[in-house]
Amino acid sequence: MGVSIIYYSGVKGGKLQPSVTKRILSDLKQWEGKRVQIEVCKQKSERSTQQNRYYWGAVVKILAKELGYSTDEIHDLLKFKFLKRNIVIGETEEVIVKSTAELTKSEFMDYISDIQIWSAELGIIIQDPNTQVDLTLE
Repeated sequence: MGVSIIYYSGVKGGKLQPSVTKRILSDLKQWEGKRVQIEVCKQKSERSTQQNRYYWGAVVKILAKELGYSTDEIHDLLKFKFLKRNIVIGETEEVIVKSTAELTKSEFMDYISDIQIWSAELGIIIQDPNTQVDLTLE
């Protein structure tokens, strides 16, 4: 089983961006003399900037503060806990941890939901981004 490379590019006039075309042609050299599979598809809708800001500014920040770790450590912990997959290659089992940057908007929402449920079990409440809490005293 070989390495797979994914390229992202806009299409204009039926052509890829020149820089992407150059990278593809350069990378193809490693498969000289081999058969390859080429797949072209519409790029999936990745998480939004707003989702990313909420994740780092609320979810990760709250958990880092409450659990006593850095934001990078919490981010790595969350990815390992919720985005880890075991795959078998031949007789070897490998652990793959998906990047949050690869998640679609829907997958990212599910990821956040899983984190909220887990953190609630630890007694840490992470509000949804649209939830407003009234902190005024009566």
